[in-house]
Amino acid sequence: MISWLRGRVMNVEGNEVTINTGNIGYCVYLGENRLLEMGIQKDQEVELVVYTIVREDDIRLFGFDSFLNRTIFSVMLGVSGIGPKAAISIVDNLEPTQVVTAIQHGDYNPFLSISGIGKKTAQRIVLDLQGKLDTNLKEMVADNATAPEPANRKTGETVSQFKILEDAKSALSNLGFTEREADKVLKQHIKSGLSLDEIIRKSLAELRQ
Repeated sequence: MISWLRGRVMNVEGNEVTINTGNIGYCVYLGENRLLEMGIQKDQEVELVVYTIVREDDIRLFGFDSFLNRTIFSVMLGVSGIGPKAAISIVDNLEPTQVVTAIQHGDYNPFLSISGIGKKTAQRIVLDLQGKLDTNLKEMVADNATAPEPANRKTGETVSQFKILEDAKSALSNLGFTEREADKVLKQHIKSGLSLDEIIRKSLAELRQ
């Protein structure tokens, strides 16, 4: 499974971005708002967290600016009737805090703001996921919502070094790396002041060299 890409943008067409990495062009679909916020343009160097969907006759990549947003996307795919386009639209238009809070409180109204999602589908999202959200996901969302944003970086998940280490180790483990492999690279970055996503990206790059 492709879970992260870094490379040069070869082409941007609609919501699809073709990225050249390792002399291979990967076509990645992004939400419209995320595409605009990241300001992705041709010949730009970019890094994207990726979710890979493999079907019998098709392989599609969906891109995100953080592992947290990819996790929300994955959770949405578990709801009956929610496909990749609807899931990425939810991630693109609602903050993780809004999604989790709405589900926990049984409030389907935020999902009605998403194009193509009607009342029945919005209610199904809440009913299917209420009480089923992973504890780690809720903690990540809480950290993301309450942490101050440092002036020297675009995004910040300023939690304790121990919390960052555990979350990063969990993410790398989910990507198939052993705890020993993860520890070896994470210790080099844990005191660097980088955000969780930045630490994971740098560690992934080193592990895959």
